[in-house]
Amino acid sequence: METTQFKIPKGLMEKSKKGFKEWASLSLNKRIKKLSKVTSLLDNENNRIVETLKREIDMDREEAKKSTKKTCELVKGVLSLSKDALKETQTDHGDYVNIKTYKPHGTVLSIVAWNHPVMVTFRSIIPALVSGNSVIIKPSEYTYQLGKVFSDIFSKMDLPEGTVQVVNGGRETSKELVKDENVDMVFFTGNSNNAISVYENCAPYLKFGFAK
Repeated sequence: METTQFKIPKGLMEKSKKGFKEWASLSLNKRIKKLSKVTSLLDNENNRIVETLKREIDMDREEAKKSTKKTCELVKGVLSLSKDALKETQTDHGDYVNIKTYKPHGTVLSIVAWNHPVMVTFRSIIPALVSGNSVIIKPSEYTYQLGKVFSDIFSKMDLPEGTVQVVNGGRETSKELVKDENVDMVFFTGNSNNAISVYENCAPYLKFGFAK
């Protein structure tokens, strides 16, 4: 597999923060409605996704088709559960009322492994997006062309500019993004050694980090 190095685009974080403010201001119902379009767009781009996965990581075409189908099912499931999962709840304890609300964190960075990159990407970003966060996707350096497909899909979804951005690159790009003070949460999928590195880079900045 070939790797290609990229530079982090100028204004990436400024766009992400601006997109976050506008996106988070929308109601949960509006966010769900906008995000529900992603399944039809994935279906429309299925052939392109399949051929890109075959070309970049030699994934079997039938396996790639199934991956897209399962991803669509996952997206539908997450969105259908979101109304109840993210709604405000109140519990009356007599002398006081406990109110639970959910607030977005800000910019979520998703660092994605090369194997099963479609499922892994959307498994991490859809919950973040429906919760009101902006997202930066950092695909594996082995699947950078798939990142272009993702960019094209989200460009058709009428989201505020900067809500979803894709940055290609290798380990150094990931490290630089993790350390950026404007990244509020990191979701990482990969091997244990790299996961430890992500946690170590998150810790000094008291960032939430999740690794699988």
